[in-house]
Amino acid sequence: MKPLTNIVIFSRDNCTYCTQAKALLDQRGIPFTEIDLDETAKTFLVSSGLKTVPQIFANGDRIGGFEDLRTALGLFHKTAGPIA
Repeated sequence: MKPLTNIVIFSRDNCTYCTQAKALLDQRGIPFTEIDLDETAKTFLVSSGLKTVPQIFANGDRIGGFEDLRTALGLFHKTAGPIA
């Protein structure tokens, strides 16, 4: 699995998945940059077809949201549940 580097999280206040994604990265010691979305940034994301937060990118490539981050870290497979 390719290591995740140069991570950017687009998030907003009062977002449970945003909080969980940041906590997961912190627990794993993986540095990230957080961009707190204001209305202008939200408009940009929606116009790009991205409707939810967090939106997580690594090395300029979109990972997706919180569950996608878990999958990228090898912690969860969407269809099979937790990886034993």
